[in-house]
Amino acid sequence: MGLGNKIPETQDSLEILFIHVDKFVMIDILIFVNITVPYICLYVLRNKPQSAQKAITSQTKVQNCVRGCNIAIGLYEKMIEAEQGYLPRPELVRDSKQDTTVELKWDGLFLKNVTYLVHKKIIDYNKQGAWQLHNSVDFERDGTIYITNLHPYLTYKFKVIAVVSKFHILDSSESILITTRPNGAPESPPTITRVSALSPTVISISWKPPSFKNGPLLSYKLSLNPKGHPDLKEINKDIAGNVTSITVGKLQSSQSYRITLSAWNIDGEGPTAYSYTTTPNPGNFDPWAKISPY
Repeated sequence: MGLGNKIPETQDSLEILFIHVDKFVMIDILIFVNITVPYICLYVLRNKPQSAQKAITSQTKVQNCVRGCNIAIGLYEKMIEAEQGYLPRPELVRDSKQDTTVELKWDGLFLKNVTYLVHKKIIDYNKQGAWQLHNSVDFERDGTIYITNLHPYLTYKFKVIAVVSKFHILDSSESILITTRPNGAPESPPTITRVSALSPTVISISWKPPSFKNGPLLSYKLSLNPKGHPDLKEINKDIAGNVTSITVGKLQSSQSYRITLSAWNIDGEGPTAYSYTTTPNPGNFDPWAKISPY
């Protein structure tokens, strides 16, 4: 055990000494510090009469110790950051993409006392979305990263996170865009965003594609079912998979309709979205009115 980084404290002639230890120790001073560092701070009173020692309150001791520990943590973080060096971006392993898994290769250093994680960003439906921790990850010592529990036919970016301490993390550059392979029918329904009346017998319907398409969309199936009017027939339409709005005419005025919309890919039909609307009365029609999804 050696003595180093002696920092004098002018207040109350109190000195904080940092004692380096061979093994990592856990500092837990009240609720202020709870982190593994290779230093522990101690109080040392030097050449002070007993009356002066009594004047130093417990609060002062805690404040000085916390200050010293924060300095020690900062020194430790700088030391690890210098040893870790540059964090390169993870690279996709050729031919490793599957519907729910990918393999990456990372050429950065693995340090013993640093925790390594993977963050992901889903690009498809939120290009400005936040990075999220992905828990289903296995790191190998050769730098291979096995990532599982992804969604089919989604585009991701990945980066490696090095957790130096509770207060200090390092991150790598972002990977290239990586799209998993398609598999299965859509997992989620489209989102009907707007239903508006263009006239008493014509409505416009808009929607967003499913968040989890699981493959290229081939088509949408739209149905308008008139409620409480057995003489009116249900209206069914097949819509191309790249279309997100449609105008439907020849409806009955002052009539309630149940709207259903589902997406299809090569593996089948996904869940159905529902909405309800009532066409306006010709005498009360307001072309600026909007009928929102139920």
